[in-house]
Amino acid sequence: MGSDEEAIEMAYHLKEVDGVLVGPSAALNVVGAVKLARKLGPGKTVVTVLCDSGDRYKSKLFNEQWMQEKGFLSTLERSTEVRRRDKTLKWIS
Repeated sequence: MGSDEEAIEMAYHLKEVDGVLVGPSAALNVVGAVKLARKLGPGKTVVTVLCDSGDRYKSKLFNEQWMQEKGFLSTLERSTEVRRRDKTLKWIS
């Protein structure tokens, strides 16, 4: 239901906007929940599980050098700009 890039963007969104530090699995769950909520429409309730903490990912997902080595730095830079402009999650397709 979501891509690696969407999971990365969501992990950073949750950390920077909501103050919740999650790992990529939990971030991907939130991406899926947002997509499902949009599909179901207003008035529906969607619940997901935040199954991993971001604490274990400080040396990877939340490490700029590792992100650059894995080719995700452009995703990180793009998502930072998107988060600053749009906090309504319009960037999730």
